[in-house]
Amino acid sequence: MDTATAISANSPQHYQCKYGRVELLNDENYPDWSNSLTFFLKADGTWKIVQGIDTPPRALPANANADRRTAYNVALHEFEVRLAKACAMILSSLSVTYKRYVFGKTNPKDMWDTLKNQLDSLKSNSGPFIRRDQFLNEKHIGKGPISAFFAKLQQYQTQLANTRLPITDFELMSHILKGDTLDSRFKSIVKTLRLQLDTLTWNGLTQILINEDIQQAADVATKANATANATALLGNSKKPKHSKNKGQGQSNHKNDSNRGYNSKKRKNRPQSDSDSDSDYQSNKRSKKHSKTDDIICFYCCKKGHKTPDCRIKKKAEELQQKRQQRQNTDSNANVTQVEEPRVYAHIADSTILACTTLVATRDPEYRHAWHLDSGATDHIANDRRAFSHIRRLASPIGIRLGDDKVIWAYEKGSIELQTCDNGSNLRNITLTDVLYTKNLGTNLISLRKLGLSGCTTLLMPLDKGAKILDKEGKWLGRADIKGGMYCLQISGVPS
Repeated sequence: MDTATAISANSPQHYQCKYGRVELLNDENYPDWSNSLTFFLKADGTWKIVQGIDTPPRALPANANADRRTAYNVALHEFEVRLAKACAMILSSLSVTYKRYVFGKTNPKDMWDTLKNQLDSLKSNSGPFIRRDQFLNEKHIGKGPISAFFAKLQQYQTQLANTRLPITDFELMSHILKGDTLDSRFKSIVKTLRLQLDTLTWNGLTQILINEDIQQAADVATKANATANATALLGNSKKPKHSKNKGQGQSNHKNDSNRGYNSKKRKNRPQSDSDSDSDYQSNKRSKKHSKTDDIICFYCCKKGHKTPDCRIKKKAEELQQKRQQRQNTDSNANVTQVEEPRVYAHIADSTILACTTLVATRDPEYRHAWHLDSGATDHIANDRRAFSHIRRLASPIGIRLGDDKVIWAYEKGSIELQTCDNGSNLRNITLTDVLYTKNLGTNLISLRKLGLSGCTTLLMPLDKGAKILDKEGKWLGRADIKGGMYCLQISGVPS
């Protein structure tokens, strides 16, 4: 079956198919489960069968001809296949405990209605109260990105929107800024944000905390790489060369034994004055050489010198000092000397944006367009030919999308664009540090990056688009709303 796959052995609490993954149905997750299954069934073309809209083809009269019977059999077979797919998808997403509710049922509509009547707590009188209590008990304990936690809170808001206990944006913000809701890493910034609660919005608050989460992850990766590199350098400099020392030790031992044997021979034979002088000089040199051979360096484990005189140790110390100086110089940029830390850029504006940017579209205008994104931490482009300058990254950067998927960027560089205002008021701009990945369905301009460079983005009321101004307040570009997204006006599409 190509529609639904078996439950993964590594994650037994989830059902996975080619359209996505959802947690198995239990006492508390019916709203999430039903919402995900609805999209899965719609994508598979079987949702109308579950609703009871699509029914089996009508039976033919007894006098129907062969062509009609053939067409009827084909249509009946296709309907039965779709019916079986819908049943299989629903059954596979249930835990063993809840399969008893639909045991023996062969109609997906009956399965769906039975589960809804049994488990949809929001339809009961106490359901909204239970759901609201679950919302108030939600906490972020540091596992996973904080953007996923915010998305979960918004699911509660959506589920309770049409009940007697709706959740407002102010209540969402108040819950986040409680003392024990977020991980201790955000303690200091939460104290600051509490003082600004009257002027904050839900989108502004979440964006500040998402950026803080990304920055902390980058700092941790930088420190980990610096520690690993220092440890590796120290380990390599202290590694002894056993084979070479072993050969030298054997050679020295052999020479010492030969010298001992020769000195015994000289004692047993009559000596002349000249022989005595020569033997005396030879013995003096031999004693001096053997005394030097007895000295061992405890740093490189070689004979013939002491640790303070070790040339390898001195060279290693010089390299370590130079490396430390470079690290201190580049610490403000969070750059290590060997490789760039593997950090994640994020597209956290919304799950819908993230999904649409991955769609394999045939529309070249959409693919080559440049869209403003308040949730993107970096500029991202999908056409390598658009770059005026590009270089290979020492380590790839993962781009985490709003639905928690990751695509990879292996290069980054600069792109030159010419903006316009309805065909006039042309302005040349250059985007730097643009990540390149061909897997993105469109190009994104990070409003955060624009803000860091001193630019200001003004979102106009009544869906009139947006304006971008430089440090001096001069016009840089204009973006119109197309398909619910801010699309930058440019004079030409990069080829």
